[in-house]
Amino acid sequence: MLASAMAASPSTHRSSSPPSAGSASDEHGFPPVEPALSLSRWLALVAGGVVLVAVIGWLDYVTGTDVGLSLAYLVPVTLSGWLAGRRAALLLAAVAAVAWFAADAALHRTSYLPVSVWNGVTRLAIYAAIGLLAARVRRDRLRLLDLNARLARALEAERTLARTDALTGLANSRAFFETLHTETARSRRARTPVCLAYIDLDNFQRVNDRRGHAAGDALLRQVADELRRAVRDGDVVARVGGDEFAVLLWNAEPAPAEEVGRRIVSRVAAVAACYPEADVGASVGVAWFAVAPDDDEELLRLADEAMFEAKQGGKHAVVLRTGS
Repeated sequence: MLASAMAASPSTHRSSSPPSAGSASDEHGFPPVEPALSLSRWLALVAGGVVLVAVIGWLDYVTGTDVGLSLAYLVPVTLSGWLAGRRAALLLAAVAAVAWFAADAALHRTSYLPVSVWNGVTRLAIYAAIGLLAARVRRDRLRLLDLNARLARALEAERTLARTDALTGLANSRAFFETLHTETARSRRARTPVCLAYIDLDNFQRVNDRRGHAAGDALLRQVADELRRAVRDGDVVARVGGDEFAVLLWNAEPAPAEEVGRRIVSRVAAVAACYPEADVGASVGVAWFAVAPDDDEELLRLADEAMFEAKQGGKHAVVLRTGS
């Protein structure tokens, strides 16, 4: 049965602008990707940008007509758009255009006023466009980072669900056989023991027949909890069939492995005491190899045989078989 479950399992070889109260999404309906700036921080960034514009304007005036610094105003405008959002970018663009116009007028670079005004307006348009572009690029970058993080979390959640038994929360057969393949390969490389316990619940169908499937599901969840408690933290417990479970015991010797099997039988019997009319119990087959065989099927087959021997011997028992 355990070997057939492995055959059925999938084969896998080796987890902005200043804050506005109550704003839950942007104009495209996307939720915010970062906490909104506090008003005080936004004002501080804008004030810093204004100071930088003032310094550049002063340098523009001091250097006279020989050196053109109109592009230098893009630095505070771009930084404001990147750090504080679109409104800050537009505000700094206006301040930068005024500063450039003031320096230009003071130096009489352009004798004809309409031309000077036109030049100031074109610079305002350029500064605003660059500032808005910086704000948009940063917003889109943050959105992409957020979407990537969400996608990674969703993929990890799907991966976990694909490897988890929905009823008991244990590893499912796919996860178990993936782990088994990895650990048998490790056993062969490191020459360490490998041990597999196969558990089949005796007379489980009677619970379904006499008390209904809800009671059967409750029993399976109870058994799963007891199996977790019966093994070490590093051991892998899985539900591999309807009333079939498997435990992969890390680096266990035969005697301790057999003791784990007896503990499982005892814990299942304690749970089954709530269903006296069904005589539920556990037959446990334990297969142990000093080094994992080349074919995982051999380990599974030996655990199967040990479990059937336990059933034929009267059920509610554990049988240990060792391989060579």
